[in-house]
Amino acid sequence: MSGPKGIQYRVDPKVARRLAEEQRSRQLLARWRQIESAAIRLSARCHAHDLPILAVAIPTVAADDTAQMEALADQLEHEVNQSNRQLDAKVRENRSRRFDHDLEAVLTDLAAVEEAARVARPVDADKSVDTSRNASDCTAAERRKRLSDQVSRRLGRLVEPASEIEDFAVAVVTAPLDRAPMLLDELDAQISERNAITNRVGADNSRLDALRVKAAALQDAAAVGGLLAQAANEIECQRSAAAILDAVTNLVDAATARVTAEVERQYVLEAVRESLEELGYVTTEVDGGGPDSVVLSRAGSTTHGVRARVSEGEVDLHSIGFADRNDKAADTAADQALCGDLDPMLGALERRGVSPGRVRRIPAGVLPVSLVRVVEPHGEGIRTARRSTRAQVRETGL
Repeated sequence: MSGPKGIQYRVDPKVARRLAEEQRSRQLLARWRQIESAAIRLSARCHAHDLPILAVAIPTVAADDTAQMEALADQLEHEVNQSNRQLDAKVRENRSRRFDHDLEAVLTDLAAVEEAARVARPVDADKSVDTSRNASDCTAAERRKRLSDQVSRRLGRLVEPASEIEDFAVAVVTAPLDRAPMLLDELDAQISERNAITNRVGADNSRLDALRVKAAALQDAAAVGGLLAQAANEIECQRSAAAILDAVTNLVDAATARVTAEVERQYVLEAVRESLEELGYVTTEVDGGGPDSVVLSRAGSTTHGVRARVSEGEVDLHSIGFADRNDKAADTAADQALCGDLDPMLGALERRGVSPGRVRRIPAGVLPVSLVRVVEPHGEGIRTARRSTRAQVRETGL
């Protein structure tokens, strides 16, 4: 005969797949909500730029239809990304057209100033010199037009509007022509730097959105909420958030792994409880109980029961007493009774998709039986709260 037992186990692959599918459904729902938010933000941008035709309609989806939700999520995400690219292109095109129009006005004003300066020259100047100057003026106008075209083409490379760069572009066109090569190089450098920042911000925002989706599928999203907010602030200030996002990625991946393990552990614990209840045991509320274990009264006994815990791939079963003091003979008998129920319980456990492995046994009566106090019937609210917690664990994945 034996007392406390440790039962190694393996969850049936079909059960494991079902648990993984339930967790994936929670993650998919979080992803769907994130894409919905992106579609709403896109719609606001489209209306702000008077391009409502580029807005994307959000389809209705059944939350319990995983396959449909995943297909629609992929489709909606593709449409949102495509529409964003089209909107960005339209915005750049409109901005370039507006800049060219404004620049034309600047060049017209500049030509008027230069013409006034030419008219104000002394009339008795040498004709050959005057002719040379007229030719020079004509050449300068052509060069300035070519310079204006070069500047416009460079501005077309801007990924996002940047008023300070557009102001500098105007300064390039209106500056003395002999400074044009140097100023064009500076304009190129500013545009490249601005685009690098814009692309980095876009990449960081994409990572941030993906991490928010993963974090939303966790019950304890607050654990990384502070870092996500810090990353968002860095991105808003156009600073690199790579280090923070790396840290959040590690935390979220670790939390997701813990959730996966906890979902399986809770499933096995529930399977143990149901298997013992099948043998006539009754789930019993005791002081100091919690979601990490379950206590059941032995059938036909008011003095002893069993506590089951699941941890590190093993089910631990221990006899417990409900009396005020230990009774060596009664405690040993309880250990022996638990041994007699072991094989039927293992069979019931296997029917629930948990395959028993090696069983670790300790002889009956070797370890003292722990004493616990049973919660009286008026503690039903406590029992309900504990069961509600287990149900919540199954629903949220924690």
